[in-house]
Amino acid sequence: MRFMRSSTLRSSVPATVVFLLAAVAGARPVAGQTHGWSPFGVGYVANAPSMMAGVNAYVLFPALHGFGLYVDTKWDTDSPRNDPYFLASMTAEQVQEQNPFNDTIIAIPNGQQNSWRSVNVAVIRPVTPALMLYVGGGYARRERFQRFRDSQQQLGQLGIFWAELSTQKETAINVMFGAFLRMGRHIAFQTGFEHRPGGFSLGATLKFPGR
Repeated sequence: MRFMRSSTLRSSVPATVVFLLAAVAGARPVAGQTHGWSPFGVGYVANAPSMMAGVNAYVLFPALHGFGLYVDTKWDTDSPRNDPYFLASMTAEQVQEQNPFNDTIIAIPNGQQNSWRSVNVAVIRPVTPALMLYVGGGYARRERFQRFRDSQQQLGQLGIFWAELSTQKETAINVMFGAFLRMGRHIAFQTGFEHRPGGFSLGATLKFPGR
């Protein structure tokens, strides 16, 4: 059942992207080609639940029939790399090679954690005075970490420390689409979907000048 739901979700992504591209391209621009939307915006955005920090920006071009450019970058806020007991001098593979029998340093079961960063670019266009749609993509980079326990407590905090699983790094292509909803003269709420890592875009953007 889980496989069927995952396959259905993945197969629906291209169809949704095509639909949004048609909607963005087919909307008839009015009010100076931008439906009255402010030409610039900058704000906060996250890809929940994997990356809860990020910044976004957009710019609209009335001369291009209201089309514009959207960019963002996102990252997680709790990467083990930022932990004071992250072991930067050795990878997780090196830790395990030097301790092949797990006699003093043990990899904690279920002690792995991912850390993501992404950069994205999208085409954006107002379709009504209250709604802008965007569709695009970018790249996402994953790092993976393993938590260990040192029975001699020579490493980490009370023997607990992190090390990077260097052979499990991943760079993936992200596909994203979503919408901006006007919430007032200065603020727009952002919501959407992202493919890698899978999650929901959530954000708030400050528009310049306010309209």
